[in-house]
Amino acid sequence: MKNILKTIKTVYGADNVTIYLYDEKTLFLRNAFHSGRKTGSHEETVQPGTGVIGETFVKNKESNQPASLTVPLSYKKETIGVIHILRSGKKTFTKKDLTLARSFNKHIETLCSLAEENEHLRQEHAQQTLPMKLSKELSGIRRVDELSRKLFDFIQENFKYMPFGFFLSIDNKLLQYKTGYEWGIKPDTQFKITKDCAIGWSVQMNDDLFINDIKKNKRTFRGNKSIRSLYVMPLPKGMDVIGIVAFGSKQKGKWNNSLATTLKGISVVITGILLSIVASNEAQYYAKKIENLNNFVNSVIKGFPSGIITVDKWGNITLMNKPAQKVFEYSEFDAKRITIKQLFEYRHATLNPLLTTLMENKPLMRIETTIISKDGNKVPIGFSTSLLQDESGNITGAIGIMKELTKIKEVEEGLRREDRLIALGEMAAGMAHEIRNPLAGIKTGVQYLGRFLDDDKKEAVTLIVNEITRLNRIVTDMSSYANRPPIKLDNVDIGELIDISLAFLKYDIEEKEIELIKGYDQKMSQVRLDSDQIREVFDNILLNALQASDQGGKIIITTNTVNKENRFEVRITDNGMGISEADRERIFNPFFTTKRGGTGLGLSICYRIISEHKGYIIISSKMEKGTMVKVVLPIDPEV
Repeated sequence: MKNILKTIKTVYGADNVTIYLYDEKTLFLRNAFHSGRKTGSHEETVQPGTGVIGETFVKNKESNQPASLTVPLSYKKETIGVIHILRSGKKTFTKKDLTLARSFNKHIETLCSLAEENEHLRQEHAQQTLPMKLSKELSGIRRVDELSRKLFDFIQENFKYMPFGFFLSIDNKLLQYKTGYEWGIKPDTQFKITKDCAIGWSVQMNDDLFINDIKKNKRTFRGNKSIRSLYVMPLPKGMDVIGIVAFGSKQKGKWNNSLATTLKGISVVITGILLSIVASNEAQYYAKKIENLNNFVNSVIKGFPSGIITVDKWGNITLMNKPAQKVFEYSEFDAKRITIKQLFEYRHATLNPLLTTLMENKPLMRIETTIISKDGNKVPIGFSTSLLQDESGNITGAIGIMKELTKIKEVEEGLRREDRLIALGEMAAGMAHEIRNPLAGIKTGVQYLGRFLDDDKKEAVTLIVNEITRLNRIVTDMSSYANRPPIKLDNVDIGELIDISLAFLKYDIEEKEIELIKGYDQKMSQVRLDSDQIREVFDNILLNALQASDQGGKIIITTNTVNKENRFEVRITDNGMGISEADRERIFNPFFTTKRGGTGLGLSICYRIISEHKGYIIISSKMEKGTMVKVVLPIDPEV
């Protein structure tokens, strides 16, 4: 433009050349071009009627006034401004000068055309870069409300005055309006998705929709009534649609291809961000669900009454619940630092079910193994195992469910003992009847014959009579064992009952200087039992403890209520010689005794009395350490 001005100035010998721009019938010097003396401020206004509108030239009449030439500038048949040329002196403009000035207008038209094309290319290029710009601005967004806010700001900045709407699909049944400009709907408004609705059609067909004239289209449009044309784009997630972005125009007609391409690119960016948000929300949802499920499974496992141990495919312990920790006497923290092989080896197990399952790749059902506890006792354990697999069927480890069988074994042994005792009782009843009468006759006969013997031979008779008396006591015990009287329940203070038994042993306790320690539960109320028969039990157990104790020994007696089972227990502990493991297995058998002159029926009778009271008796002992007898009875056998 400066070159054109310079050429005009040279050709006309002009003092000044100015280009005015035309706007709303007012000429402005704003952003105009000039050469030579400035005609005023940069934004000087030249009012109409001053001789510069239209094609005019003025001849100087006075030498001190410059001549002027004014030629209109036109572009696409519209006047856009004027060229104003001034020259001083007596030089005037001719029609030839006017014709020449018109030729410069053609050059300026060419420049305007190039400028317009450049502006169009610039705008097109700017539009093409908008999706990338939007992608950068939306990067890192993790919430829909934040996406809505950023999207609104971006559209307002780059597509001024263009109506738009952003919608979310809810289960492909409802659309929820989130944000937009001049769309005529309140945020969070919901409406049903139907094919007869322009936006609903795009959701159901999962396809773009152009509407050049909404008023002539059969589909309904929910939005600003001033919108005449529409471009709707679905935001897909596979075969589903998770949202809609729509742009409108207040002018009817086809959409410019370049603009449509840009808007499509923007919809692709929005889709990507929205998918990222959905994926993030789904990941958080399923992570929380998995966490809750893991917490539930862990709470079930930890609260499960049976022991549970899980291992990986290399045999490392991954989980060990409380019951399993109690049996193996290992904390979960310590157990996770060793393998399942080491755990069973440390407890001298007869069989390692979990290791066998891993090695043989097969589950085991109801396998029994025995471990040795820290105090040296054998602990029987029942095991069932199963392989753990991933979703592809690959073995990832094994799980074992275990239960300590000590009490079950005791119950089984008790039942077997009951059967033996019943059989022996029936046999004893018959033997007592058959033996007692002959013994009485023999004793009478021997005593009678003794009268005729010399004094030095009567000692033999005395020995025979003593043995007959001992046999009679055995027969009496057998009869007592076989024919137990029925239980007669009454209210009893268990502490007082034990004290009565101790009173009968007072002399022997003092003679052996036994330290007697009593710890009775003062809160325990009276219990219902047969006082005579239960006292027989305590007489027997306390006598055994006294006989097993050394001179100056100790006997501890405690009572305690077991509230959860509605039972009470009595423990009698001594620090005597103890009972061997072999003898403990037979201690309740009838006629088994380690005492000289004993009948071996005392503990058998105790066992039977306690069983008939619906209780049980447990004896634990260590050689040279002492014995503990625990008697557990219901507070009321009838309940």
